[in-house]
Amino acid sequence: MSKRWATDIENIRTYRGANSDSDHFLVGERLKQKIALITRNKIENRKRWNIDKLDETEVQRHHQQVIQKELQGKPPSNDIEEEWTYIKEAIITSAQNIVGEKQNERE
Repeated sequence: MSKRWATDIENIRTYRGANSDSDHFLVGERLKQKIALITRNKIENRKRWNIDKLDETEVQRHHQQVIQKELQGKPPSNDIEEEWTYIKEAIITSAQNIVGEKQNERE
């Protein structure tokens, strides 16, 4: 057993009564693995949209119209990733222009 995993061992024991037609003894061990947590700062980089504007029917209707015009102008494609990227970009650009980003409450 390497030293790397030595701290993970909870219990180790030899079983002398196990007969395996050799001069070796059966060894059993109980391990407890520790999983490292990865901290990510994606929450800080996430854009927050001012969705309160979408409660207004005029803004909501304009947002839908812009997305529909954007999607109607695109030729169809067989690649699903390309389709999804185009739809996502259409929604994000429309949101940037019409809805806008939410101002940080901390500032």
